[in-house]
Order: sequence, then structure tokens, then C-alpha cells
Amino acid sequence: MPNPHPSGSFWHYYAEVFGAPDIKYCEETIAHFFSEPSNTWSNLPMIFLGFLIYIRRKKGHNLIDHYGIAFATMGFFSFTYHLSNNYASQFLDFLGMYCTVGMIMFLNFKRLGLFTESKVKSLYLLSFIPFSIMVFVFRTYSIPVQISIILLVLVILSSELLIYLKKIQLKLSYKYLFIGSFFLALAATSQFIDVNRLYCDPKNHILQPHAFWHLFNAAAFYYFYFYFKEADDLCS
Repeated sequence: MPNPHPSGSFWHYYAEVFGAPDIKYCEETIAHFFSEPSNTWSNLPMIFLGFLIYIRRKKGHNLIDHYGIAFATMGFFSFTYHLSNNYASQFLDFLGMYCTVGMIMFLNFKRLGLFTESKVKSLYLLSFIPFSIMVFVFRTYSIPVQISIILLVLVILSSELLIYLKKIQLKLSYKYLFIGSFFLALAATSQFIDVNRLYCDPKNHILQPHAFWHLFNAAAFYYFYFYFKEADDLCS
């Protein structure tokens, strides 16, 4: 994509150096430090809820005990991306998404008995290396980088189905999973509306469809925490 920033604006130079992101959302990129105001501020609930989970957690050493930090990091990196709108910050945005989505994937691997707690934390951290390489490979071959996250979601859905079919953790309540999935569906709908320009007012810098993607995801992953926390407690 061409440089989304107007010539002479604060972030124009950085998009020239690092390259433009591979997608442009509806909101107009303005010559301001906050280049996409609506898409930027809408990440704040994610950051707040992540820290809320972290400070209210019962202190422990399991991978799930770091969910709040991973969640807040996802919000902060997305905030940074829409603030600056260049490929370097977009790469951080995908790393932020992987912080939480990747953690959920490895939590399910633990539930399936594939890894112990001591191994799952190390493997989760090491997995950032191949994930980062995958993002760069997708970029090199002009494959939409968003597919990398979709692949992870498919792995999570497959592992969740396998857990259900194997009748693992029969005492687990699915209430929070269903609530989180409802908000995730709303988030996906908002994203679909923005990407396909079903509704698009580029000059609206208060609320954009992609901003609702952030807001609904904040609610979704907040409820997902309680589901995966309960699942992890049953593993212990």
C-alpha cells in the first residue's frame, strides 16, 4: 500500500522507512500525532481490563496468571499501531494479538495433556520466534498477514472441539465461553463491515466500525479469561 500519511505529517517519514501496513481501515489517516483517533482510543478498554485482571488475580506461576499482561499488551500494541499506522507498528500489533491468542492455544494444549505446566510456559515464549518469521514470510509473499491469526484461531477451535469430544473437564462451565464468543462474533461483524466498507464515514474520528472491533474484543477476551482460568484450575 502507499504511504497512508499526508506528506509533512509526523508519521509520514516512519511509514517511508518501515513501509505502509498491508490494510487500510475506513477511518481517514490525518496529519496528527494520533493518526487514527477513533481506532486508537478504542483500545483503552482492552488495556484497562488487562491490568484489572492482572492486579485482581490470585498470584501464581501458571501461564494463565500472566493472561492480564498479555491482554493489556494486545491492547497497547494495537493502540500503538493505529496511533502511528506503519508496518513496524503493525508487526507489533500482530505480536500483541499473538500474546493472548497464542497463550490460549497453549493453554488448550495443556488441557489436552500434550505439555506439562513447566513446559508450556517455555514453549509459549519460544513460539514467538516462528510466529514472527511467519508474519515476515506472509508479508514477503504478499499474503494477508491477518491469515496468521485466523490460523491460530482455527487451531484453538479444533483443540476446543477435541477437548469436548474427549470429554475432558466435564465439570467445566461453558457460560463465559459462550458470552465471550457472542462478543467475538460482534467484533468479527464490525470488522467485516469496515473492511468491506458496508458502512464507512472516513471523517468520523469518534466511532468507527473498526473501533467497535476493539471494544467488542475487549469484552470477549475479558470473559474468555474466566473460562480459561476455570479450565486451568481443573488441570491443577
